[in-house]
Amino acid sequence: MQVKARLAAWLTPRGLAFNEDKTRVVDLDEGFDFLGFNVRRYRGLLLIKPSKTALRRIRNGYAPRCVHCAAAMSPR
Repeated sequence: MQVKARLAAWLTPRGLAFNEDKTRVVDLDEGFDFLGFNVRRYRGLLLIKPSKTALRRIRNGYAPRCVHCAAAMSPR
């Protein structure tokens, strides 16, 4: 893991360190989730899309509220 060693050497003087439980090195073809987005390479292109977890959270969290608000605001 040359990458982790080099990054650890860069982080140490700045008072930072890897969290070994959360840090992993992956191939971009496999992709990874970061801050609600999925980052991966597909057919040579870099794709950055909302992650499935983030989309599920939006659908389950906001959609029911929007339907409730729309029903409350519609004329009767």
